[in-house]
This record gives sequence, C-alpha cells and structure tokens, in this order.
Amino acid sequence: MSQWIVFGAGKGIGYHLVQYGLQQVHQVIVFILNAKYKTRLTQIGSQVIEGDACQYSDIKNTLADISNNSIIFSTIGGKSADLTGNLNIIKSAETLNMRRLLLVTSVGCGDGWKYLSSKAKALFGMSIRHKSMVECYLKTSSLDYTVLRPGGLLNLPATGNHQRIQLPQIGLVTQQDIAIELSNIAENKLTYQQTYTVIDPNLSFNMK
Repeated sequence: MSQWIVFGAGKGIGYHLVQYGLQQVHQVIVFILNAKYKTRLTQIGSQVIEGDACQYSDIKNTLADISNNSIIFSTIGGKSADLTGNLNIIKSAETLNMRRLLLVTSVGCGDGWKYLSSKAKALFGMSIRHKSMVECYLKTSSLDYTVLRPGGLLNLPATGNHQRIQLPQIGLVTQQDIAIELSNIAENKLTYQQTYTVIDPNLSFNMK
C-alpha cells in the first residue's frame, strides 16, 4: 500500500482522512502544529511529526525523509497557513521530485468567487483569495494534483451522498465525506490535474 502524509491531521477532514487511511492499511504520517493532538494520532497508529507548515525548512526536511512516491494531502488552513503553509508544501514537494498532491481549498475559490454571497465574501474573502492563489500556483507546478473545493463543512457523520462535480456550486457537505472522497481518489489517475467542487445535494442551509 502507498505511504500517505497528511498535513493538518489534528482535527476535521485531516483527522478523518488519517483514520480512513489506516483502515485501508496505508502507512500514514501526519504533520501537526499543535502537540495536543499527538497522543490520539499516535494511539490510532499514525507516525506523528511536529512542525510549522509556515516554516519552509520544516516542510522540506519532513518530505526529504520520506519516499518521493508518497501521496501528499494538505487540509491545512487558517491565517497564514492558507497561503504560506500550502505554498511551502507545494514548493517542497516539487523540489524533491514528489508526484502526487491532493489539496483541499473551498467553494468560492477561483471561478467560484462570483457565486458567493456578500456576507460570505465579507467573512471569508481573504482566506478564499489566498486559497485561490495557492490553487493557481499548484496548477502551474509539475505535480499530479487534484483540488477539492468542499461546500460549507458540517461536523456530522458521513452521509455517502456527496457529489464531486466540475462546476462551481454552493452547498454543504460533511467533513467525513470529504475525507472519504480524498481516500477514494488518491490514486485515481483520472482525477489528476482536475479541480472539483464537492457538495451533498441532500443537505440544506435551512437544516436545524
């Protein structure tokens, strides 16, 4: 089985992805900033590396120590990680001749900006701009990339009803379903050099 390295594995999509990877008997390495997540990640069987994605040397040194055939997942975000952290991952992977990288950004990135409400732009606009910049950089790299743009994320059990589409669309999706989608397409060559929106059409903003 292929080796995985997951950036942003402490919680949310990243943590669920680690669980699915281990269930599929992959060797899973996780890179975390916050040491408070180390114990539970170690207990479920992953190899934990502590570091700061916004420090280029931390990322490059981590990737230099693993196989260049490893599959890289980035689910990091927030503050400078949206831009600087993700750029460091992409630059290091390319420098070290690694091949496969899956990046999680957000609906509203790139050509999806015009579909966002004024309120969403006010609240998340800078983060989405930074993620859009990262997408553009990744698409000009030598990596076999896939970009997933999840809808609004819900911390609920997976529904299995999510859809991966190539048109901008606004909607909701669970964190677990995004992790499932990432694990499903990790080695699917038909998804290389592609960008997808992922939403669950059965979930509604009017849900209570």
